[in-house]
Amino acid sequence: MLPKGSLVAAILTQIRVDPDDAGFRNPTKPIGPIYDEAAASGLRKERGWRMAREGDHWRRVVASPKPLEILESRVIGLLVNHGVNVICAGGGGIPVVRTKGGAYLGIEAVIDKDAASALLAR
Repeated sequence: MLPKGSLVAAILTQIRVDPDDAGFRNPTKPIGPIYDEAAASGLRKERGWRMAREGDHWRRVVASPKPLEILESRVIGLLVNHGVNVICAGGGGIPVVRTKGGAYLGIEAVIDKDAASALLAR
């Protein structure tokens, strides 16, 4: 429980990853619902999803690249330095890659929560 009058802010946290990270070549992180073999095969063809067997079922798998940078780290630091309790890097954060033009683009992946927390601690 926080003391009465505590300041709290929740920050959507973008985590920059390397688009050439080895994890993208061999995705292993299961996400979403389970499928039977026929549905998994259809989704593989229709959406280009990578699927992996999980027991008697199939699940979609995505990359879990190494987090390189928390884009909102300066804002998080400013808030913390002003006594604000900051909630951030939820679920590991939102994975993004930098485009050649310098913009950031969301990418289908999962950031490991422990790796994101370690990056945040640094």
